[in-house]
Amino acid sequence: MKESEKNGPVYLDEKTSRYVDMFFYQKNTNWYLPHETRYTTKRFPARACRQEDFGTTEKEIAMFVSWKGWSLVCPDFKEGEGFTLTGDSGSMISNTWEFKINRCNEKLQKEMGREKCHPKPVIDEWMKDVLVEIWNN
Repeated sequence: MKESEKNGPVYLDEKTSRYVDMFFYQKNTNWYLPHETRYTTKRFPARACRQEDFGTTEKEIAMFVSWKGWSLVCPDFKEGEGFTLTGDSGSMISNTWEFKINRCNEKLQKEMGREKCHPKPVIDEWMKDVLVEIWNN
């Protein structure tokens, strides 16, 4: 997310969570299993990327530094976690993942012990100044 002149960079913190909920979502599909167990999903919270997410070589450090002024978003994996990507949407077994941004949800805010969401008009105004670009390699 690009730093804006109006609001500054979008950081993933308590302030941001009052506007939107950002997370990564993994969906696993196994067509060999019965319908009730065919699909499994897992939600990974989003957080600001750190240098170690890019790597430690000179080239990887330079790549991370080159994004200065942007708020990079990475999945917040716990130790031993990560995405498993196999197959494609036409395979009998496949895994996909998505980056999602949802409007702030009062129920989720309460479950996570966070402040209440801003009113809808305030969120709508805030969203007008957000730019999301997805890059992958």
